This record gives sequence, structure tokens and C-alpha cells, in this order.
Amino acid sequence: GNATVGGPQYTVAAEASSKLAVSFSIDPASSSVCTISGATVSFVGSGTCTIDANQAGNGEYEAAPQVQQSFQVVPAAPPPTVTKLKPATGPVGGGTTVTISGTNFAGVTSVKFGATNATSFTLQTIKGVTSISAVAPAEPAGKVDVTVTTPGGTSAISTKDRFSFLPTVTGLSPTSGTSAGGTAVTVTGAGFALGKVATVLKFGTKKGTAVNCTSSTKIG
Repeated sequence: GNATVGGPQYTVAAEASSKLAVSFSIDPASSSVCTISGATVSFVGSGTCTIDANQAGNGEYEAAPQVQQSFQVVPAAPPPTVTKLKPATGPVGGGTTVTISGTNFAGVTSVKFGATNATSFTLQTIKGVTSISAVAPAEPAGKVDVTVTTPGGTSAISTKDRFSFLPTVTGLSPTSGTSAGGTAVTVTGAGFALGKVATVLKFGTKKGTAVNCTSSTKIG
């Protein structure tokens, strides 16, 4: 198969019938395509890489005819880019299906939300446009970068790949109070920040007072 510029190195080996040592070099015509150190070949440009194998002979054996091995070196695939997320928010419990738009998604091997793998992902092409449909994992509240990895590398982070995990409210007790305020309310849910100041609780547009998160799932 073809080698790739900047891809895995290749180790050459050969044995002469005389058992004398075989030396390797890069054919001069391939000097801009590949290099060799000992028996390890590196690929630095696209084109044809030709490796020369020589056995110089000695007082007992004549030099062997030169043997060549050639193969093609192709450009490395460009890294993917992420240009848009839809939606760009979801609950801390995960499960949000996110459409990831961008370029160079062929051969995608992983999708991450921050440092956490997507629960699942699929490559899809609709009307000639390729995107990724990924299911967000569970994560603490906050913003993370969504990155895509392919054989060409991992997408660079940017403001366009930010996904926000939002806290969720699942219950209130009690569920009513006086218009004058002052009712102590216990709020249950997920993704709350511990303490008295890290989480802001609002009733409509008004901030709650004396907020105290005793756990990530309970206020009050």
C-alpha cells in the first residue's frame, strides 16, 4: 500500500545469500520524498520513494547487483474542522443529539466533549453535505470544546465548537408560596455547584436569596 507524508515510519530488511551485510540508501531521485537512518525510512514529501539495497562483497564474494524497492508516498489527509454545533447546549445528564458541521470528517475515529467520548456518533451525508451526529455524554455543568479525530489529526479548538452543559431542575418543594417571598424552597435536579454563591437560582427574573447547594443534586 501507499505510505503517507509524516505517517508511520518503515523498516527495511534484506539478507544476501552470502550472509554479508546489506546496506540501504535512498535513491537520489527520491531525496525529497523520503529519508533513511539505518534501516528506518521516514516520509517527508509526496511522490515515489525508491530504496537502494547494496551488498559490497569481499575477498570471497563479488558485490551483489543493486536491488531497489519503490512505493508511492501520498499527502497526509488534512485535519478535520468543526464549524458549528446544533444544538450547542444540553443537560448535564447527557443524551443530547448534536449535529456537528465542519470539514474533512472522512474516517472519523472519535468525537469528544471536552475529555469525554461521545456516547455514540455516526457520519451522515445529506444533500452532499457531510456532518456528524453525536450523542453528548454526561458532564458537569459548564462549557467544553467538541473535537473530532480522523486519520488526518484532531480538530483545533475554537469558539465555534463550544458546547454548554446546563444544570437541570427536576423538582420543587413546596411548589407555592406567598407573593411577599420568604418561602424556603428545596430544589432537586443535577449539575448544581456546591456552596452559597456558585449557583444562581432565579424565580422568574428575581434571584433567590439564601441559596445553599448542599450537593450537586440539591439546593436547600
